[in-house]
Amino acid sequence: MRLTDSEHAVLRFLPSHMTNEEISAALFLSVNTVKTHLRSAYKKLGVRSRRDAIARGRRLGLLLPGWPAGPDALVTAARPPARGL
Repeated sequence: MRLTDSEHAVLRFLPSHMTNEEISAALFLSVNTVKTHLRSAYKKLGVRSRRDAIARGRRLGLLLPGWPAGPDALVTAARPPARGL
């Protein structure tokens, strides 16, 4: 199972408890695009709720515990994660 960069970018906002509208504004996406990415990520993760997606994402190392920590984290949330060689 592999999330796309877009799915992962949206997933990373879930611990912040932002609404879909707030996530869409932060990522410069439409609300429907955010919903589509979340639906696809939920399916790949085998979950049906935000709470379960956060828990599964943390277990799989897709989300850091307690992330994002505040408004400053929003800037880095829009960037895809760095990939090691």
